Amino acid sequence: MKRFLRFLVAPPAWLFYWLGGFIPRKGNRWIFGSYRNTFNDNSKYLYIHLVDNHPEIEAIWITSNPQVCNKIRSSGGRSYMRWSVKGMYFCLTGKNWFYNCYINDINIFFSRNAVKINLWHGIPLKKIEFDIRSGPLANKFQNPGFFTKWVTSPAPFRAADYILSTSEQVTHTSFASAFKTDPKNCLALGYPRNDVFFKSEEERTSIVNRWDPSETKVLIDKIKNFEHCFIYMPTWRDSNPDFLEESGWNFASLNASLSKEGILLLLKLHVMTPMSTLKKAENLSHIHIMQATEDVYNILPITSALITDYSSILFDYLLLDKPIIYYPFDREEYEVKSRGLYYDYDECVVGPCIQSPEDILDCEIWQDSPEYKDARHALRERLFDHSDSLSSERITQKFL
Repeated sequence: MKRFLRFLVAPPAWLFYWLGGFIPRKGNRWIFGSYRNTFNDNSKYLYIHLVDNHPEIEAIWITSNPQVCNKIRSSGGRSYMRWSVKGMYFCLTGKNWFYNCYINDINIFFSRNAVKINLWHGIPLKKIEFDIRSGPLANKFQNPGFFTKWVTSPAPFRAADYILSTSEQVTHTSFASAFKTDPKNCLALGYPRNDVFFKSEEERTSIVNRWDPSETKVLIDKIKNFEHCFIYMPTWRDSNPDFLEESGWNFASLNASLSKEGILLLLKLHVMTPMSTLKKAENLSHIHIMQATEDVYNILPITSALITDYSSILFDYLLLDKPIIYYPFDREEYEVKSRGLYYDYDECVVGPCIQSPEDILDCEIWQDSPEYKDARHALRERLFDHSDSLSSERITQKFL
């Protein structure tokens, strides 16, 4: 039924797309949005930078979530609902569009002739978009039918004018081919979300107090009560979304051990992973479940170590120069069934690999060593042309 309704709506919607392209766009009106109507990731931090530092730019956030819309407004920003009259008007008249995933983070049907800047959401380890040639998503990108490209999933097939990158190396390894674009359209300016890593605690606190939901401040205060805080951020698995059941996490037992050591463990799953997989970790004293859509970037600087597998968060975390612990419990299966990887996984391992979740309690595992520190620095030099708090300003100057 849903597919049938989309088929009925598509023709008039695309007609509006073409007609909307004749409306003039204002150069100083910049439009923002994020995946699943959240207020997070690179779009969020670039938007905040503009609101705080560039009043000559009309920064407009578009969403379909009324809570997000109201929060931005109460913080002093401008936000409109996607299908409101004002929301549609600003989309039709804003020149530069910034989004984290696809153009429908804002509104695909009002995007003709806008300058589309895809900020994306991380340096990819696993292959993305048109580089996917194996796994469940391969057919979508390699053999898309008419219905896929124009009705059910049109956004991935509407090319951005620019793709944000972090280095020339990353551009040539992944983004240029993944988005079928000329490398000159990939801008190695750095990620706005990583700017907070280089800000003072006072500056980060100011951002949290003004822009983030109260839950974020509560969590930060909670973390400060523990001697150490680890964060587990596994990647999304196309072929096995419910992977936690077989990953060996015994949360009740681990919680008892964590309490003895005074350690807090944060669980932050990929936004596509079913939260139901964390039912067994609820209401435990030393394990905290973050919502999948919750912004983690003001949290990461006050963590002690990252636990991950194949997630691109391991690359961002290099900028913090803190220990990274790897738990690739299904590596053999993952490498067979996954989309494929851009880098040899062993080249990205710049910390210890554990055999079970209980191993994180071994202090030798997460205490740093010169060997791992040197390996992190070398990998960071390859992947980031900039290690500073100026990514948002570089992007701003590029499009002013």
